[in-house]
Amino acid sequence: MPFERCLPGWTPTRQVESDPERFLGKSLEIAFWDKGEFLAFVEIRKQPDDETVVWVPNSYSKAWYQLALVAAEEKNFDRALFHLDYALELEADHPALWNERGHVLQQLHRFEDALTSYVRAETVRSWASPLVLARALRGQGSSLIDRLVREALSLYVNCPSAMRAAIEQKIERSLIRCPLFSHSEFSCT
Repeated sequence: MPFERCLPGWTPTRQVESDPERFLGKSLEIAFWDKGEFLAFVEIRKQPDDETVVWVPNSYSKAWYQLALVAAEEKNFDRALFHLDYALELEADHPALWNERGHVLQQLHRFEDALTSYVRAETVRSWASPLVLARALRGQGSSLIDRLVREALSLYVNCPSAMRAAIEQKIERSLIRCPLFSHSEFSCT
């Protein structure tokens, strides 16, 4: 079902472009990234006012976001962070940018900064889609776990060898009792 039939007061870009005089001074153009984001915004704006909202398909912040995704895929996390920070200069209230920034910062082992980005993703818009919010919450938990694991490994590596041997022995005993894990890197205690 086309958006114009199911959402009164909303006008697709192509209609505005075909008759620009009709909408002159009466429209608000918003560059939504996808249908989910558009529908989340529509949900909070149940009764549109007199102005027509136009969904503009192009977003420069999304272009920078996509460059960041490519850089992250290539494991060039510093470059990905550069692209995301530039995108955030253009659209600081986009939760997907903050979520991806959190992911990139986790890859750089900057867990506190990652957590801050995920929290920002959760709170930056009151009308973010449930999928974006779920990713923000999952990222918060993941960055906290990553930080704690890093701290535990650091403590383990820096403890005296006798204490390390006792820890390894305890882990080994735990693994024998726990059939789910067979490698020494895991413990079920």
